Amino acid sequence: MLRRHRLGYWLCCISLAMLLPVVVVGKEVVRAVFMEDFPPLSFTDRQKANGMLVEQVEYLVEQSLGMQLEVKTYPWKRAQRLVEAGEADIFYTVETEARRQYAWFVKRPMYRIQLALLASAHNKRLDEIEQIRHLQDLEGFSITSYRGDGWSAQNLQQFPLLWMNGAQDALRAVDRGLADICIGNIPTLTAQLRTYGGRDRFVMVPLPDLTPTRPEFRIGVSQRALGASQLLEDLNRALEKAEVQQKLREIEERWHEK
Repeated sequence: MLRRHRLGYWLCCISLAMLLPVVVVGKEVVRAVFMEDFPPLSFTDRQKANGMLVEQVEYLVEQSLGMQLEVKTYPWKRAQRLVEAGEADIFYTVETEARRQYAWFVKRPMYRIQLALLASAHNKRLDEIEQIRHLQDLEGFSITSYRGDGWSAQNLQQFPLLWMNGAQDALRAVDRGLADICIGNIPTLTAQLRTYGGRDRFVMVPLPDLTPTRPEFRIGVSQRALGASQLLEDLNRALEKAEVQQKLREIEERWHEK
């Protein structure tokens, strides 16, 4: 009888342990996911996550909060699904209405996007494209983007969009005349062009006034993550510190100088 009680006790302990957050040396593990091909912000380098956003989150979670961090990169649409399902705890992206359905976002933005468009230098309507300044100016042009691009899905929904599997595929669509333009972040577009090659075949037009406010990146916490409310509170508290903001700016400046 005593043996049965002991067995029941240990089974109960094991069941409870399975319900608790993952812990390493007394620290909860925060699972972060990033886009795998979004340089210089996030990308896979020698099977390891790298990039400005990755480094900022590593500093914020590991050094400022003192928590263990697990970082992985995926195709962006899959990464977002992991956050939605609670299989990942945080991501770092533009806050959109769709993403607010499954994630809570920190109050302070950590990075502001510099919008620009890319067009083929051989596009017959290049003179018109170079005059684009605001959203309404996009009327009549075909636009492409990559699957999972929440900003485009929310802000360009009134225009026909050609969705491609990845950012490189979107560049290829513009290069081959399948779409007139793609819109993105200047540092990211520059890095994508470096990877794609043929920089002289494209024209980049900065769009500082495309939308009333510049898109902002924030950390989003999965509403299904264990301890989500506490993690969000901890992140918000850390981001209010002047030394944390200074370090995040230093990381951003260093990556932009590369």
